[in-house]
Amino acid sequence: MPKKEDIKILVVDNHPQVATEISTNLSMAGYNVLEVDNKNDAIKACKDKHPDIIIVDKETISVDCMDHRKIILTGFNINKTEFKKYNNIVGYLDKPISKSDLLKEIDRVFKLVEK
Repeated sequence: MPKKEDIKILVVDNHPQVATEISTNLSMAGYNVLEVDNKNDAIKACKDKHPDIIIVDKETISVDCMDHRKIILTGFNINKTEFKKYNNIVGYLDKPISKSDLLKEIDRVFKLVEK
């Protein structure tokens, strides 16, 4: 797995308190984190910052960041087939998200990348 500080994670959620909590937990764990709260800023961040992974709320996901690996956040039961139009979805996290589940999922995703 790459060094945590070398991994760029974009957090996109239209609920600022959720995005801040996720970003804080990832930053405290040593990851390089960028946080935005809307699709337009997410698209700009994808183009300018080239994140290694995007953690994105299902309401905020955009097809414009298709080349990036994504973990979908949701507070509802979702039909995962509804996300088939998006490339590179590597995981799902249910809200509320525990810090341990978040970090386990990031670790799992980057272990997959190494293979």
